[in-house]
Amino acid sequence: MRIVLLIICFAVFAVGGASAASLITNGSFEDDGQEISDITSMVPVGWNVNIPTGFGGDIRHYNTYYGWSSDGDYSLRLVTSRHFSFSGGEYALVSQAADFTDANEIIFDLNLLSYKYSYGSWDGSKVTAFVKIDSDTVWRSGMSDNGVYEVNIPVDSYSGIHTLSLGIKVNTAMPSSSSSYIAFFDFVKFDAFCGGFGHFDSDFNRDCYVDFYDVDILAQNWLRSDLVPADDLIDVWRDGKINLSDFAELANQWLLCTDWQDANCVEVPLDLDADINLDGIVNMLDYGILVANWGVPTNLKADINGSGTVDYSDLAIMTAQWLEKSWLYKY
Repeated sequence: MRIVLLIICFAVFAVGGASAASLITNGSFEDDGQEISDITSMVPVGWNVNIPTGFGGDIRHYNTYYGWSSDGDYSLRLVTSRHFSFSGGEYALVSQAADFTDANEIIFDLNLLSYKYSYGSWDGSKVTAFVKIDSDTVWRSGMSDNGVYEVNIPVDSYSGIHTLSLGIKVNTAMPSSSSSYIAFFDFVKFDAFCGGFGHFDSDFNRDCYVDFYDVDILAQNWLRSDLVPADDLIDVWRDGKINLSDFAELANQWLLCTDWQDANCVEVPLDLDADINLDGIVNMLDYGILVANWGVPTNLKADINGSGTVDYSDLAIMTAQWLEKSWLYKY
């Protein structure tokens, strides 16, 4: 009976609308196509680097050096030096400006280990791996963390352009005879859902479709007000109750999907003319390149319409494709 009641309400609430997950540039560190022995001298594509004295950073091939394979062949390695005395609080990081609009999670693969005379365990009391959004630390490794992990960090509260940083931090003073601590980061992207394209708020069962399965979940929780944090997924209106406000959100997204392998789902062309940096989305990173090449371009891709001049005609094309994304994107 509850499901029938909810279905009848569609005539009142159903309105179309879609959203698209954001992307991170070169989250697998594959774009360089080669090992980088020092990321301070050759910066990986898409990232900014802050590696102070005493730390090191490089791009390494998993199988060649460490026998650990993530979703690609290369990884970012941040490391403390064995031959340097650290004070507590020192850190190294890489960062980039990313668009968090519609992002649900940050997900990445992580491998924590140490080296003295052979490979050993990470000591969380001495060194911490961390993730920051702007100045906010949104995740840090725990005291007992060691070895290989897949990390998922909720970021629903962030929208628009923010600085994403990955790093390691020395927690306490360490003499030069201490072990070296190594953190590998790989396959960094937004959204664990639907191949990286994210889910709609009303996709309660996270199958990439808003359909009768989601109506059933809503009906089973209809008019509840005794919600616990685990129920936040269903309370999309965020008022502490499951009612018509939540149903209106579901009706607004009815039969939409974000499964990029389904031809009936929301999809845009692979080739976006205004995606100047080829990271799969048209955003502020592309706008920055366009502005830097205003007039006669040194980056020919900034001349979107091929007229020989970067001007308001190119800006108009970018505006029309703003925040559109390619359905096929890099790691």
